[in-house]
Amino acid sequence: MQTVANFPLFSVCVAFWLTANAITFGQTRVVGTVRDESNRPIQGASVTAESGTRSFTATTDSGGNFGFVTLRPGNWVFTAKALGFTPGQVHRRVREIARNPEVDLFLARGAYGERFGALANVKSTDLQEQLQQAEELYAAERYLEAIAAYEKLSVKVPALTTLKLKIGHSYLNIAQYAEAQKAYQGVLAAKLDLDLSLNRELFYNFGETQLALQGAESAVGWYWRAHEADPAWSKPLLKLGEIALAAGDQAEGRRYLQLAVEAEPGSKEQSVATAMLKRLSQPR
Repeated sequence: MQTVANFPLFSVCVAFWLTANAITFGQTRVVGTVRDESNRPIQGASVTAESGTRSFTATTDSGGNFGFVTLRPGNWVFTAKALGFTPGQVHRRVREIARNPEVDLFLARGAYGERFGALANVKSTDLQEQLQQAEELYAAERYLEAIAAYEKLSVKVPALTTLKLKIGHSYLNIAQYAEAQKAYQGVLAAKLDLDLSLNRELFYNFGETQLALQGAESAVGWYWRAHEADPAWSKPLLKLGEIALAAGDQAEGRRYLQLAVEAEPGSKEQSVATAMLKRLSQPR
């Protein structure tokens, strides 16, 4: 079963950054985005993470991204504020794992922003609660229930096109490739200005649906687009290497595997590519 990371590894603006060995003391990494009711990223939003007496603050970058690496496992409240927007808030259980589910916050314009535009007749607090429930279902790998929750939100607020990404990821995780492809096509058709993490995942995962439904020839272009979106990501290069080797092209396969080794030192994909190159070098 394909496991889809919940939007990981994009460039974040972090207000409090501890040394790398902080992880050994039970601290973990949480990232997220802040967007408006039209799904546009909000730059310069202040995001506060609070748990008991602990409080940390980050500021979003040009893609609306923020991140924390100093949070201990437990229950946290994330609050986003930006000039001209109604504040938004979500509650999240942070786990001591490498990648926690992404924290998505949507802010409506104005003090009563939920009365206008894409969020007309939708209370921003209700939207946050429903989104949080959907995210919790996704994190618990209850994908069919998560799909139903995301679909309900998507009908209520059609402007939040990135919900289709989560629907696609959910279908992909349960190997329902045609449904995943349809969801991803909806995002591609919207021609959104996505941040790096969302963009590369969209291309890679669409490649996964193409591979399953139509074969390698239809998929390789999408894996390459994922690589072009983030040249420092080993995952699509490893996949391209595997496809080349499966087609009997050892030279091309070795080239992609070597690129995967060089692209992302320390990653799982680098280790896999290194092991594959080692096996290819062994005499038969």
